Amino acid sequence: MARAALSRRRLVGGLGGLLAAVRPANPRRSTPQLPMFDPEISLDCYVATVDAEVYHGVVLRFADGSTVGFDGEYSGRQRFGFVGDGRIDPDDPGAIEAFHGPIERVTVRAWDRSETVDRAGDCTFESLRFDCETVVCEPPADLRLRFTDGSVKQWDPPDDPTRTRFGSPGRVVDRVTEATSDISVQNPEPDCEPGPPATVFEDGAVTVGSGEFGSTPTFESARLVFADGSERTVEPEEAREFTAPTMFTVGGSTPIAAVAITRRDGDVTFQLVNPAVDGSG
Repeated sequence: MARAALSRRRLVGGLGGLLAAVRPANPRRSTPQLPMFDPEISLDCYVATVDAEVYHGVVLRFADGSTVGFDGEYSGRQRFGFVGDGRIDPDDPGAIEAFHGPIERVTVRAWDRSETVDRAGDCTFESLRFDCETVVCEPPADLRLRFTDGSVKQWDPPDDPTRTRFGSPGRVVDRVTEATSDISVQNPEPDCEPGPPATVFEDGAVTVGSGEFGSTPTFESARLVFADGSERTVEPEEAREFTAPTMFTVGGSTPIAAVAITRRDGDVTFQLVNPAVDGSG
């Protein structure tokens, strides 16, 4: 019996391995090798940057608890995030129009694998809230408010470093911008009813109210802009500054279209328009 078995083994070898090349009835197929997935992920408050050879999905989770997902086949370096960040173009495929606060987490997926990065550090407008004629946020470095009537206020920086509420009584906030970080957020609910105005325009006069200011209602100069485009700068005569409320009166029949106020050598500027004059903003 041992000799017969040895003979059969020799026969197989003598056929040049032809029998060994015969495949079994149920062959075991090899699993295709997936490309390496090792993405570079950078998360900077409102923008997530992903760089990988191939990936199929990106999910952003925001501070307000909402999530936004992007599905498709991506390759190379792409940005995903809020359009109010100056690094994101509104036409980018990864642009998000609505403001949800900072991105808390970004997850990148390829096939059945994923990588996640969480936010670290503080962000501008992390606690931003709109309240019709004001915004509430952490003390910014360079804040700019634009109102729906065309008025503009800018603090570069705010004179009170602890101040968190900014606005103009009687005017609806349209957009808030923090210039140093290039973040701009539009008021999601501009159709609201503001209270009475702090600055009142009348025939031949304008009164700048104390409600335009924080704890110190003073300013160094005022510039009156008229409906015909002419201007007049007013400086305090005896004191070094004006204290609101202050009324400025002018002669003539040309209405005052706007009053521009300067504080702290130009670090704080207000351009408040007369809503009764067309095109004053």
